[in-house]
This record gives sequence, structure tokens and C-alpha cells, in this order.
Amino acid sequence: MFRTLSKNNKYSILVLGVLLAILFSNFQNTSCFELSESLYSIFNFPQQNIITFYDTYNAKSEITANYSYHDIYRKRINSSPVLFSLDNVFFIYGFLPFKFNDINQAVQVKINSNKFRFSNENDRSSVIGTSDLSGIKSSIRWSMTRGVGMAGIGMDVNSNKGESDFNIVSFPTSDNKAMNIFFLDWLEPTFGRNLKCKYSGSSYKFIAWGSTPLKNSYRLSLSASRLRGKNKLQMNYTNSTNKSELNGKRRLDFPVQNRETIISLALHSSNKLLHFLEAGIIISNLKIDTDNNRPNDTDFETLGGGDLSRLGLFVNCTLERDWYKIWCGLSGASYSSEFDFNTPILGFYKNVFQISHGAEGRLANSSSFSQKLGGQVKLNIGRTVNEISLSYTHARYWFWMTGDAYLEFGLISTPIDYPVNIDANLWDVAYEVRYPTKMFDICYRIQQIVPLFKRLDESPIKMKRDIPGLKITNRGGQIHEFYISVFI
Repeated sequence: MFRTLSKNNKYSILVLGVLLAILFSNFQNTSCFELSESLYSIFNFPQQNIITFYDTYNAKSEITANYSYHDIYRKRINSSPVLFSLDNVFFIYGFLPFKFNDINQAVQVKINSNKFRFSNENDRSSVIGTSDLSGIKSSIRWSMTRGVGMAGIGMDVNSNKGESDFNIVSFPTSDNKAMNIFFLDWLEPTFGRNLKCKYSGSSYKFIAWGSTPLKNSYRLSLSASRLRGKNKLQMNYTNSTNKSELNGKRRLDFPVQNRETIISLALHSSNKLLHFLEAGIIISNLKIDTDNNRPNDTDFETLGGGDLSRLGLFVNCTLERDWYKIWCGLSGASYSSEFDFNTPILGFYKNVFQISHGAEGRLANSSSFSQKLGGQVKLNIGRTVNEISLSYTHARYWFWMTGDAYLEFGLISTPIDYPVNIDANLWDVAYEVRYPTKMFDICYRIQQIVPLFKRLDESPIKMKRDIPGLKITNRGGQIHEFYISVFI
């Protein structure tokens, strides 16, 4: 479960961690929000899904139906529930090995259907509301071999959509009178208190791989994947400023493009203690633009945009025997980002001078270093097969943020030039019990993920503020799965 950090660690950056997960995970490659995969993406340990040489010679055809419940996050204030987010996943998997013209082949098909729900209507927050998202992800893989070399190709297609309805309870204010008069007081008439958002996204991921035999029962494989995704967030609001040309129903669009390339070289075997050794590279880029859908030339056509990039390296190693498995890994990455945004025309001071402000910033000299270590044991108890696993992943992030605000009417803003250093920890424990027969397997699995993020720097950029007199507790990170596999 998630635990509230002590007051000495009060600057928890769980929000920033989730943001990084969304940005750098296969966001367009997952339906809605897959908790485990997204969190591991923060630590730069991607998961490539391929059919291996040994899978191709599998004698069994398999069809699996799976349902999983993701209790992502829950928050209580003084023992009363105020926030929750959860994900329901329905999953169909099929694997068919066959032989045609002396060529061993295998086809793998996966179909995911997700329904994500978020609500913080009872929270003591400046913005409250609900979100409902749903998505479908289809995946297909095909491999072939004559017994020496092997080749395979695959594709993932993902589409998702959703709606959110938010209410702004309070707007920011300042002790600076001029800041209120020329900026903050205009936010409510510009955007109103009710925001209705729509989200849609799609992506395509292509993957190809091949392997060749080496000495001592090892094989060397090379895989490469390319993801291209498009998302759009549409925000609908009502403008009621002092300029009739700006008034009425308004819409602001945020189109996002995502690109990700993963290349990995791996050494693997089916009967050696060193089961798997992999080294790879990740190249990610996310670009965001804005479309203001202005009613006329009184307002800006666009409000700016930005981009965020990552270049990462990773190494994974797995040792395996019949009853146990041990894995470890290292990864590192560098990050860069630039953005330049401005507000729409907020109104006109004295009905003459237009009011608008802007800001630009960048992320430079930023990097991360991650380590992971885990193990799994298999126990036969009666007629059941029991698997227990425990994994720990740690990362240290060094971000350096710089930025400037461009304020009109003589308003003064202090430039941002501060470090944001983060210590990230991820505990992952799981238990699976399986009842196998000749024709089918029945399985239940429970997984508990505990992410802990801690700020190490002393910069004034804060992500969280303690409120005296409130006891806040957090829970979540739990996944329940039930599936049945039928062998043909």
C-alpha cells in the first residue's frame, strides 16, 4: 500500500512520478493506465514482448481469459474517503505453434480492454471532479524458424478515449495587489468554474526481431521497435470577461505526439543458469502543441508548446532454475525539455489594454540512474503450484529546471533556476497460486506495488503542502488477477 511520508519527508513527489510515468511509458501503447508497466517505465526498464526460439517449438496451443482489478490509488482525510482511481482490465490471449512446409511457426494474439475511473469529488482540493476512460489494445506476433536462425515481426494497435468533468473550487490569489488586478483576478471570468474535458488517443507500434544460435546452447537475438502515437486533450469552458468577442463557449486543444524507439541485444538459453542477458537503448520524444480555436483575431491562434526527450541505456540479467529465478538490472538516462506558453487574452484593462502573460522554461543537465534486484521461488503444495516474488527498484533523478515569466503591466517574477533531485524507490511483491491439469490451468495472482518518492533538494519548487489538523492516509498499488488457460 502507499503510505503517507513523515513530515521530514513532506515534499513527496508522487504527482511528479506519475507524470513521468505517463510521459515516458508506452502511453500510447497501453490502454488507459497500466500501473505496473507505467511505473517501471520511470526507472527506464522497458518491456519488449517477442516470441522466442524456444516458444516457437512449444507443443501446446493455449487460449487464456484474464480479468484484473487495479486499485491504483486511494486517499483518506480524517478516515473519510476523498479520492480513488482504479482500472478494470479484461484480457484475451491466444498462442498457436504450428509447422508448415518444414518451417516451425508461432502466432501470438492479445486483446486488452480497459476501463479507468478517477474521482476526487470529496477531496479538499482546488480542483475536484471525475474522469472515465476506456481503451482497447490489440497485439499480434508471428515468428518462424527452420531450426537454426529465427525471425519474427509484430504490431500493437491501441485506441482510447474518455471524458472528465472538473469543478474549480478556488483560484490562486496573491498578497501582491497588482498581481491580482492584472493577472489572477482574470482567471475565473476567462475559464469559469466548470471544465469539461475530452481525451482521445491512438498509437501504432511495430517490432521486428531475429536470433541465431551460439555455442553452449545460447542464442543471440536482436530486437527493434518503433512506436508512433497521437493524443488530443480537448478542454471546454465558458468565457465571461469584459470583451464580448471573447465571451461564450470556448475550446482549447492540446495535441500531443509521442515517438519511442527501443533496440536491444540479448543472450538467452532455455537450460543454462544464465537464462537471459540483455542490453538496450531507449529514445523517446514527446511534443505538445496548443490550438486556441479563437473566435476571431482578438485572441491568439496558439498558446505555444513544448517538447520532452529522453535517451536511455539499460542492462537486464536473469538467472533461472526449475524452482527459482533471480533478476537484476541497471539503467541510466538523460533528459531535455523546452517549453514556451502564454495565456489566452484574459481581458482588457480599462477596456483598452489587452491582458496576457507568458512563460518559457527548459530542463537541462538532467539525468537518472536506476538499479533493480528481485527473485522468485516456485513451490509445489499438494496439487497447486505456488510462486512468490519480491523485487526492489531504486533510482536517483537529477533535474535542473530554469525558466522565466513574461508578465505585462510591470509585474515582476523571480526567474526559476533550481535543482529538483528525487530519490525513487519501488517495492513489488506478488503471490500466484495455480491449479494445473492436462487440459487447463486456473490461477489467481495478487500483486502489491509500493512506490516511494522523496525530494532531496532544498529548492523552493514544491509539489505538496501539509495542512495542519488533517490526517491524510494513502493506499493503493494493488492488483488482483484471475485467469483460466485452456490447452489444445
